[in-house]
Amino acid sequence: MGSFPAASSSPAKSAEVAVTRELEEELGIRVLASSPWVVREHVYEHAHVRLFFRRITAWEGEPRGREGQQLAWCALDTVNLDPLLPASVDLIRWLQLSPVYVISDAAGQGIDTWLARLSSWLEEGCHTGIRRCFFEASACRAWCGGFCWNRFCSGGGA
Repeated sequence: MGSFPAASSSPAKSAEVAVTRELEEELGIRVLASSPWVVREHVYEHAHVRLFFRRITAWEGEPRGREGQQLAWCALDTVNLDPLLPASVDLIRWLQLSPVYVISDAAGQGIDTWLARLSSWLEEGCHTGIRRCFFEASACRAWCGGFCWNRFCSGGGA
């Protein structure tokens, strides 16, 4: 079964300290910067676990299996989910999401200002979702160019 590096910790030890220690022990890397990402609870037959995942943004060293485990770099959409522990499967899907989700006040900012900001975010690679379109369908169609998933816009998509 495949899994992510894991460490046990107690309330006295933070998840950051535990993850940093475990990555050094298992992968031979020294974490230089990280931030909390997601907490995942999973119930196995033998245990109920709470997993604290962190986004590692800087490290020293080349990851290698220091405890005999195999490592492979691969695109997220090519990961074989079958050998993964059940608590890890959703994480692969979550890693494919943008680290930033844009929610904007289009009505308050005005359509031109909001669309300019949205275009800038898209150019930077940000994935976006429009929960609710606050502008007229004609403006939405003009902006989306026929590729729109907004059910109120007849420009295409849904």
